[in-house]
Amino acid sequence: MLGASAGAAQQQEWRNAGTLSCVTEPSAATADGGALSCNFKGLDGLQGDFTGKVAGGKVSEAIGKRVLVWSVLTSKPDLALTDLAGPYAPVAGGERTQLLLGGAARVVQLQPMTASPRDGDAPAATLIELSIQPTKA
Repeated sequence: MLGASAGAAQQQEWRNAGTLSCVTEPSAATADGGALSCNFKGLDGLQGDFTGKVAGGKVSEAIGKRVLVWSVLTSKPDLALTDLAGPYAPVAGGERTQLLLGGAARVVQLQPMTASPRDGDAPAATLIELSIQPTKA
């Protein structure tokens, strides 16, 4: 786990870069997490597909498909798809503990935008770990 701190995440200026939407695969929960297929749509037109894994929280326990959507925030002036790839972990402490911090150089925050229609929890906010990699063309 990254063990990100709220202080480090809050000291930088963050801007909205777009949306990351992921779908969990049905019955994908395993001991090492569930499989994801993701798509990033940037506000500047940048787009890319990713695959990944999710571990912990109610998402990795899901049997059917779930759609998870995050607002992607970055501290970089020009976000590249390679910046999104990598591991993410919750920001420890502070008011915004639902944020996941990570990516290639930890310059990306994922702020959950989805809620579960079944139990009212925000599954994107209950993750312990997330890791995504670009889909090979």
